[in-house]
Amino acid sequence: MQDLLEILEGLKQENISDIYVHSNQRLIIKSQDKLFEAQEISQETIKHFINTHFSKIQEQKIYEGIEQDISIKTQKYFYRIHAFLSQNLPALIFRVLPQRIWEILSYQEFFAIKELLDKKGLLLIAGATGSGKTSSANALLDFINTHFSKHIICIEDPIEFFHQNKQSIFTYREVGRDTQNFHSGILSAMRQDPDVIFVGELRDKEAILSALLAAQTGHLLIATIHAKDGTNALMRLLNADKEKLDDIAESLLAIITQQKLNYQDFIFEILLANSAIKNLIKEQKFHQIQNQIFLSQAEGMVSFQKSLELAKQRKENAK
Repeated sequence: MQDLLEILEGLKQENISDIYVHSNQRLIIKSQDKLFEAQEISQETIKHFINTHFSKIQEQKIYEGIEQDISIKTQKYFYRIHAFLSQNLPALIFRVLPQRIWEILSYQEFFAIKELLDKKGLLLIAGATGSGKTSSANALLDFINTHFSKHIICIEDPIEFFHQNKQSIFTYREVGRDTQNFHSGILSAMRQDPDVIFVGELRDKEAILSALLAAQTGHLLIATIHAKDGTNALMRLLNADKEKLDDIAESLLAIITQQKLNYQDFIFEILLANSAIKNLIKEQKFHQIQNQIFLSQAEGMVSFQKSLELAKQRKENAK
């Protein structure tokens, strides 16, 4: 039986982002937003991979229809692997994770964000699945690691990037292995003398409320959240507890939202929690936030339209 990782390591395509593996079907490779077929993978090969790389508890859950995630580093790639059932047969999706720091903090959009990374409060990174939220978060963490002496606790499911300690030190906690869930991981992190807490995803009400608590009690909490823009991200926070309106307004530092244009181009919206934005949140005038972003461009707020113009300039300058 062929080893699945050996098969993947031998793939010839460059710039691979995802690999789709279904029982008794050909591998599908995504590269630069295009799909390519490779060899057929048997059900037995997938079962062997799951048995080898997932824990016994995870393996049992997979065959009960409960999806599981792990990360694996090989000589060639670092993968985030999602295991699930498709037509009652085991299947896998491999996301190839970038192992270099994304240099977005050199982008003009981010000049105001850098000034927030030595502060305390809540900094959200929003966007759709696959929009590079975790890559952006790790760019912020690398900036902190380079410029400040901090204890940074990363709570992820699974861990997607390991930083080398520079001026800061890192503690990594993986959901399902080191802590039960994001909620309990955040609460326990607050007892582990953190300066910065990174939460891989605010998935539910409990995680959101514990993140707000951490942001209010003297920590910088950076987290990703699924939302289409800053206004939508705020509504997701508010939906966790409508009584937390003032807490959200007072603890929020900024919301970075990103959209993927193609396999290598992204645009951003930067919402900074200045006094005007805080007042709009408290007064629940969310429909006015987009206009306030436009009015506050001199302070460092950036609309998607402005970011698109800057992205075009970067592309022209790179020629």
